[in-house]
Amino acid sequence: MNAVYTPSLAEVNAGSVTLTLTSNDPAGLCGIVSDQVLIIVNQPAVVNAGIDQTVCGSSTVNLVGSASGSTSSVSWSGGNGVFTPNNTSLNAIYTPNAADILAGFVTLTLTSNDPSGPCGIVSDQVVITVNQPATVNAGVDQVVCGNSTVDLAGTQGGSASSVAWSGGNGTFNPNNTLLNAVYSPTLAEISAGSVTLTLTSDDPVGICNAVSDQVFIAINQSATVNAGIDQIVCGTTPVVLSGTLGGSASAVTWSGDGSGTFSPNNTSLNAVYTPTSADVASGGVTLTMISNDPIGPCPVVSDQVFVTVNTVPILVTQDTLVLCSGENLNYAVVTNIASNIDWFASNNTSILGETTAVQNSNFIADNLINVTNTAQFVTYNFDLISQVDGCQSTNQILIVQVNPLPFVDSVGDLFYCSGELSLPILFNSSIQNTNFTWTNSNAVIGLAANGTGDIPAFVPINTTASNIVSVITVTAESAGCVGNTISFNLVIGEIPNVVINPAGPFCVSSPSVNLVTNFGNGTWSGPGIVNAVTGEFDPTFANIGVNVISYNLNGVCGGGSSIDILVYPNPEASFTTDNFSTTVLNPIFYFENTSINSTSYTWNFGDGTSSVIENPIQTYPGVIGYYIVELIATNNSGCVDTVSNFVYVEEETIFFVPNAFTPDGNEINNIFQPVFSEGYDPDYYVFRIFNRWGEVVFETTNVLNGWDGTLGGFMCQDGTYVWSLLFKVVNSDLVYRYEGHLTLFR
Repeated sequence: MNAVYTPSLAEVNAGSVTLTLTSNDPAGLCGIVSDQVLIIVNQPAVVNAGIDQTVCGSSTVNLVGSASGSTSSVSWSGGNGVFTPNNTSLNAIYTPNAADILAGFVTLTLTSNDPSGPCGIVSDQVVITVNQPATVNAGVDQVVCGNSTVDLAGTQGGSASSVAWSGGNGTFNPNNTLLNAVYSPTLAEISAGSVTLTLTSDDPVGICNAVSDQVFIAINQSATVNAGIDQIVCGTTPVVLSGTLGGSASAVTWSGDGSGTFSPNNTSLNAVYTPTSADVASGGVTLTMISNDPIGPCPVVSDQVFVTVNTVPILVTQDTLVLCSGENLNYAVVTNIASNIDWFASNNTSILGETTAVQNSNFIADNLINVTNTAQFVTYNFDLISQVDGCQSTNQILIVQVNPLPFVDSVGDLFYCSGELSLPILFNSSIQNTNFTWTNSNAVIGLAANGTGDIPAFVPINTTASNIVSVITVTAESAGCVGNTISFNLVIGEIPNVVINPAGPFCVSSPSVNLVTNFGNGTWSGPGIVNAVTGEFDPTFANIGVNVISYNLNGVCGGGSSIDILVYPNPEASFTTDNFSTTVLNPIFYFENTSINSTSYTWNFGDGTSSVIENPIQTYPGVIGYYIVELIATNNSGCVDTVSNFVYVEEETIFFVPNAFTPDGNEINNIFQPVFSEGYDPDYYVFRIFNRWGEVVFETTNVLNGWDGTLGGFMCQDGTYVWSLLFKVVNSDLVYRYEGHLTLFR
């Protein structure tokens, strides 16, 4: 009999059970018999891999295995991932790999060891469902310029089906759900220099969470430049530029379509641009201010200012005229553009007839008379104001050279004896380079009927029984100017046998002498004879050149003789200089020697130095004061003349006049006035300001007073005004006049 016995749980737990096999009670005497068998019950191995789990692909799995019975150790298997710390730990941590995540699940098996005894190995499984994680990438960090937008380059993957950008206060275009959206930073972010943007996925179905990634946007400051407001100038007046820069710009460069120059250079924000005549002809110039190329992505920037260059009125008629003394100056003033014309003549005390009061006309009709023996000059000064745009031109001048009328010196009557060679008759004038024209009224005396220059020596002819008288008429002319006419008698008689001792030559300033002859009781005559009896000859009263002195006996040619006495003219020492005063900053004088009848010169400059140069240049020490300049002129005859004059080295007058002011009440730059440092005379000072119509809007004689931008208590309009300044320097009678422009704006 083979029965199958199944132990109870208690018997299993007890580890054994005793079974008794008992016979039935047989018939007869034999009694019941029994026998026992001990059944050893071993514990079976028991393992439990835990409940199935669902995880996100990027997460680890916390395994929760259990073991009992005869199980003494376990091991995990299955999947391609990694068990931590190892696969023999009931509570190992499983990290899925990419294949597990891609498959979407993995089955892990927990297996017991093989226990001793009849019980076998057991195992259990757990299924791990692996959901796909969401992935996003906000892109690499960027550096952009402050005035630029940011091209975003996000990506998404895994279970992410949509994304959204966040962070910053700017705008996403077209919206923040586009991976490649364009982001525009705010001014605050540009000022801060950066912004961090976050790209976040949607929340996928399952246990995987939304994910995010960030991108850092560094924002460089953009370069900024401002070339300033457009300006208007007259002619080649310098333009003070007012450029500014900002942001990442650290330097600028000016350029333009004109041909002018930038001072001190074209890299100065407030450079001064000086237009050229070509700029004037074109009517204006565009100046461009360009920044340097800043570090980073920000580009070079530029800005432009337009300078309108208006035409300055100028004289187009001739600027130099030559007249003879007493001739009318008929001068029509013509300008390049329609202009208001003011003119006056600088006073020359050697000229009569010039108009020194300011005139407003376009015609000059002065009658100019030169009262000297040298050419004199009158300077006519013109102030022109354009009727088109108000541009003013000063220091336009007309120089009129007024030549003196030459005067031939008188010649006394001359007596020549027939047949004896005469001396030349020399004509003299106080004006150099004078030309002489003469006529002879009686050609039978052996002299031509007319001629030019001095009368040459000739052999007189007298075939009559009495003296022959011819009238010589001489006319002076120099530089086209005709002067006076003189006449003298030329008497031709017989030659007496009279010998006169030679005398001379003399300088015109030599002392008088008594002439000596071999005959007495005669009568002396001729130029320079001041006593006809004694024959006293005074060169002062003689003619310059040859003086024919006659000694007559009984008044007939046969009873007398003559002698030629040469009288040399004294040199007339004179000089001028470019300016009889200058400043200690440039104490240089250019002397012009205007002496007459001289060949050598000695200069004494009053500072211990001298020179023998005809037209010297003298540099004085930088010491304020008057210096006496002496010129000694000597001619070939040894005649001397001396002249002296003062020159003055004065203190330098330094002043500054601004070109703009802003009377806006902010206590800065509210008053417009010249600023003097030294050298001026406060008792002679006139400062005026004119509007564009030439009306005086401000005038003062007090150097401490300035213009506040008002007229009659009312504010004047913004714009360009003209200023005029007159003042004297200390220790001198020199008066200085300056004009300029100013700009009033608020």
